[in-house]
This record gives sequence, C-alpha cells and structure tokens, in this order.
Amino acid sequence: MLRTLLQLLSWLALLATILPPLLFLTGGIELVQCHVSMLTATFLWFVVTPCWMERQSAQSAQTAEAP
Repeated sequence: MLRTLLQLLSWLALLATILPPLLFLTGGIELVQCHVSMLTATFLWFVVTPCWMERQSAQSAQTAEAP
C-alpha cells in the first residue's frame, strides 16, 4: 500500500516536471511559475523515488552471480 502511494507520488512528480513547460509554451503560466513548479516537482521526485525502488545489496548481488 505504501509502495503504491510512493509510486503514484513519483509519477505525479514526473508529470509535474513535464507539464509546466508545455503550459508556458501555450501561455498558460509565467516563466517564474514554470521554474518554481519544475524545481519543486524535481525535488519531490528525487525524495520519493528512491523510497520505493528496489536495490540489491552487495551480498545478494554476489550470490546471484555465483554458479
């Protein structure tokens, strides 16, 4: 449940880094608003994404390589 919530936040943050430039190009928002929203979304993405991504520990990676 928590992992799903973190993944959803991660995808929303990624979308929030893509959407502001498009809104700026169409005249929907000002450049300052674009910069602030992209910076906020990027920060959120870098905080949230590592929490749900799986990483192998060094020991399990060595075990997987052993014949």
